[in-house]
Amino acid sequence: ELADAGVLTVGDVDDFARLGGMLGLVLEGNRMLFDANVAALSSSRVGVSARVLKLARRIERERKP
Repeated sequence: ELADAGVLTVGDVDDFARLGGMLGLVLEGNRMLFDANVAALSSSRVGVSARVLKLARRIERERKP
């Protein structure tokens, strides 16, 4: 529903980015990391720097419906 709305979606549920969210927060030990879904990001009007994406723990390249 938010796919083309220009809204950054961030969540902390398991596999959030893999399931179509833009940035999925992940707690590993005492560190907060994130997974990014570049397909979801590129289809929205939200821009994320390549420098930020380099910090991602995992990059998803497919957009799930």
